[in-house]
Amino acid sequence: MKKKFQLERYNQILWAGIGTAVVAVVAVVLVTAAVAALYAALTSRSGVPVALVEEDGQGETASEAVHYDFCQPIAVYGSPYQLIRVVTDRLVVRNKPAVMHKRGYGSYSSNEQSYDSCGIYGTDGPSAIANVLVRDADSGAMHMLFKENAVIQALEYPQLPVRSTGAEVAQEFPPAGVLYWEIAFEDSNGDNVIDEHDDSGAYLSDIDGRNLVRITPKPSRVLEKTYDKSRTLLTLRLVRDSNRDGKLDDTDSPSLIEVSVAKRTIVREVLDRASLRGLMRAAEPQRTAAPRSGQK
Repeated sequence: MKKKFQLERYNQILWAGIGTAVVAVVAVVLVTAAVAALYAALTSRSGVPVALVEEDGQGETASEAVHYDFCQPIAVYGSPYQLIRVVTDRLVVRNKPAVMHKRGYGSYSSNEQSYDSCGIYGTDGPSAIANVLVRDADSGAMHMLFKENAVIQALEYPQLPVRSTGAEVAQEFPPAGVLYWEIAFEDSNGDNVIDEHDDSGAYLSDIDGRNLVRITPKPSRVLEKTYDKSRTLLTLRLVRDSNRDGKLDDTDSPSLIEVSVAKRTIVREVLDRASLRGLMRAAEPQRTAAPRSGQK
């Protein structure tokens, strides 16, 4: 009887040990999976890199099917021009794939609410604005903005004045005759994908898209902007490659510049982190030397 009891006890301990080991293994697997998922979420890019289109020996493009579509034309106030955005599901800029987002990628006006998501009709997959057709509505003439596709991240244009308190109020920016763009042309940091870590310049052009001029230093990316209509100055808060590691990320610091919209040139750098530090030191409490022994 005693041996039977000992055997049962032994079996209970054995199965308890096996159960504990199984639970531990399952827990380790779940924790590992959770850590891997968290790491992937933290390190993944906000979009889908698309297939690279290669050039063959004859200079012809050899690629999978690339889909293009066009969006509702934008009527530019005070001009005969319409801007027709061209979207694609496979965007390659200078042989580097771009990170694409769901429909609604980029913005084409910071002041107008729109029902137009500017995506490829019939699909909800990632797409990007790759080019713009500029059309003269009077003559019907049309030309492509870029000879080579780019990543157009923002487009702003003069709009019809709105009525407010009985009077018409004109949009402050951009002024009549000017288009504002934010565009990435290349993989500036060499990581084989064009995304938020690459150079994205701010540009001004004529109302027909011609005479495109960059107004931000290279490399940089615009964070915020305000426009002083009376002085025709655009103030841009942007991030620059301050640590010179070849990419734009959270380790870099912002700076503030003023741009003449009329001349399309940088007027001055207003502020950066180094100059801010020097200014703020004057506002810090000054340390006083401790009195020496025997002194009051």
